[in-house]
Amino acid sequence: KVVNLNVGGKSFITLRSTLAESPTLREYVERAEANLEFSKDGATFIDRDPTHFPIILAHMRN
Repeated sequence: KVVNLNVGGKSFITLRSTLAESPTLREYVERAEANLEFSKDGATFIDRDPTHFPIILAHMRN
C-alpha cells in the first residue's frame, strides 16, 4: 500500500513496507492515521524538519 506523508510541509510518497523498516516510524504513522487531526488532504502529517527525511527514506528503501 502507498502511504502519503507530509513531513514539515513537504510531501513524500512511499510504501507501507518501506516504513516497516523503522518500527518507530511505522508505529507513529499507524497512530497518526487513526487520528484524523494528523491527516490533511490524504497525507499523514509528521511534525519534523523535512531536510534530512529524504536521506532517512533512502536508507530504509535500501
